[in-house]
Amino acid sequence: MGARRVSLVVAAVCAAGCGTADAPSDPTCVAAPRECQPLYAPTFDALFERTLNPTCGVGGSTCHASGGAGTHGGVVFDNPDRAYQALVADRSWKIVDPGKPECSKIVYKIVSSDPYVTMPPGRPMSDAERCVIVSWIAAGAHR
Repeated sequence: MGARRVSLVVAAVCAAGCGTADAPSDPTCVAAPRECQPLYAPTFDALFERTLNPTCGVGGSTCHASGGAGTHGGVVFDNPDRAYQALVADRSWKIVDPGKPECSKIVYKIVSSDPYVTMPPGRPMSDAERCVIVSWIAAGAHR
């Protein structure tokens, strides 16, 4: 597939199919590439072990670590089962919309250039790391 650079551009309106009858457009929707070069295989287990837990849970940022300064947004990345539940299975949070990365709040957060929005704070993810998340969601965000 050759190395392709991920180009993520925040869109002003939601991509087709993101809205509902109650909420036809969501200002957090973004244009998410469907073709990019992921850093590693886009599976949840790999994503949790290689990016979510070390980057957002216990690594350079502890925003989503249990205890201490953690649990921002109710999401903790210290346990893969709880992380998956918060990201995907608990639909009330709508953090991940399986099959629709452009409609997923996590994608909005990882591509934002706004320092008050972007995750993780301080050290944005690489294009290849973002690509893993986008690819995993696009493939259905399965466990």
